[in-house]
Amino acid sequence: MADDPRAYWNRYLANAHIDVSFAAYTKVPSAWELRDEVPAFNRMYYFVDGEGFIRLDGTTYAPKPGELYILPAGLRTSFGTEPHRTFEKHWCHFTAKVAGDLNLFDVFRAPVCVKPRDPAAVEAAFRKMYGHFPADGLTAAFRIRSALLDLLAVFLEGADGVRFQAKTSSTFGKMNTVLAYIEERIGEHMTVEELAGLAHFQRNYFIQVFKDFTGYSPIQYINRARMDKACQLLAFTGMSVSSVAEAVGLEFSYFSRMFKEYTGYTPSSYRELMPAASETTINTGT
Repeated sequence: MADDPRAYWNRYLANAHIDVSFAAYTKVPSAWELRDEVPAFNRMYYFVDGEGFIRLDGTTYAPKPGELYILPAGLRTSFGTEPHRTFEKHWCHFTAKVAGDLNLFDVFRAPVCVKPRDPAAVEAAFRKMYGHFPADGLTAAFRIRSALLDLLAVFLEGADGVRFQAKTSSTFGKMNTVLAYIEERIGEHMTVEELAGLAHFQRNYFIQVFKDFTGYSPIQYINRARMDKACQLLAFTGMSVSSVAEAVGLEFSYFSRMFKEYTGYTPSSYRELMPAASETTINTGT
């Protein structure tokens, strides 16, 4: 389970901490170049016209119109453009951190370039992104992040040969083991000390690392995982509500109260909203 790529997506990519530092549409000057630098941020380019090159860790690319590139942080990077036909491109600089301070593109390897099927959608996402700079409105930061997530989804959907790197760091591996342990024992009693022991960390240090990785304390994460599991069981099985409570390791009355706080519905009301559940013969019990 710990090595399942889908588990990595669910645990880390969806919870990535993303920040766009700048975005724009530019016809670059003839002097546009970078020589053998190792940036601390990621670049995304969608080329519209022009000629030139990009070099990443010794591999050289010749971008063409309609190609979307991601230049990950931490790779030795060079680029330049032809003086008489400089690049025109939508672009952004961004950071994407998972598991605390780990770069998203250290979790997996993907091709540098894809050719999106829907160029209009890509350009629309970029326009949405840089249309909200500077991000001074109440919702601007959400819209900018949403646009970047759309572009990352387009990129990864078009990328062949994405490979996950489970052993990116020892801490990453330890946290993945802990999260897999929680998933496998969601109906059992677990203590922070028990989880810290799995990672071979002192309790207080473990709590801080866990929160950096997931955004939640261990107890908060366990309770959210229990509620997510309960939602699944209520929607797709005929288990009684009391059986669902037992399956996620909670006493019935406490489960009902927590579930309503989490979803806004009682367990029985939630089940009635689910089409899959309504087609199943259900004994709701208590």
